[in-house]
Amino acid sequence: MTKAERGLAGLDASRRRFLSELARFDETRAEQSPPGGGWSPSQVGEHVARVEAAVTRGYHAAIAGKVHAAFGPGDVPGRLVWQLQLYRFVRIEAPAAHCPEKSAILAETISLLGRNRESLLAVVQAAPLERLRLRHPVFGPLNGIEWLSFLSMHEERHRLQLVRIQRAFGRS
Repeated sequence: MTKAERGLAGLDASRRRFLSELARFDETRAEQSPPGGGWSPSQVGEHVARVEAAVTRGYHAAIAGKVHAAFGPGDVPGRLVWQLQLYRFVRIEAPAAHCPEKSAILAETISLLGRNRESLLAVVQAAPLERLRLRHPVFGPLNGIEWLSFLSMHEERHRLQLVRIQRAFGRS
């Protein structure tokens, strides 16, 4: 199995786990912020979809030669955070462009997740992943395969957020 195939398999597994967790919420709960505040389950899903769409756009731009993120000395700290997986222990604030709308509807969110995954897979099949470089705002330049790993990790991180939201609803 190639690195790209492993990345795609991880992405598929993380999506199945994420959707399974999201399916535990009924439409009403999915649209409610949890006790104590924060994104609703549907908004969490919308955020995951927005990030995936941004990566897909980045792949398209890199394939077209419009972007290439070179590694520089200022990228060392972010690269260490990535390689040592320290991102697991800190909260990273989402850029405004990746924040969900105020009222995300669960069925629309699930549909958006599906459409965005199809778009991502279509571009990934045609992309020279190891040669593509896109800049992550925290981790610095990542190649196309590392971006697949990032998307899996990102989805898993938010799956765990859904677990915490479910627990918070259970306590309220």
